[in-house]
Amino acid sequence: MNKLTKNKVKNPALAKAIHIAGGVVELSKQLNVPHSSVSRWLHTKIPVPIKHAIKIETLTNGEIKAKDLRPDVFKK
Repeated sequence: MNKLTKNKVKNPALAKAIHIAGGVVELSKQLNVPHSSVSRWLHTKIPVPIKHAIKIETLTNGEIKAKDLRPDVFKK
């Protein structure tokens, strides 16, 4: 995860999900989205779409919560 944190990550929860999944490309395959989308969510303020936030929670066995990826939607 050090490589991800060096590049001014805007979404640390997503960085951890990427690490768990085995990389940006692996997570993008599991979400069925282009890897550029995952990178955009990670490095900009563009939020992870709600449906993908929920799927990431499932893919990480609850280690990363949808509310951590989208606190604006899922209240803590």
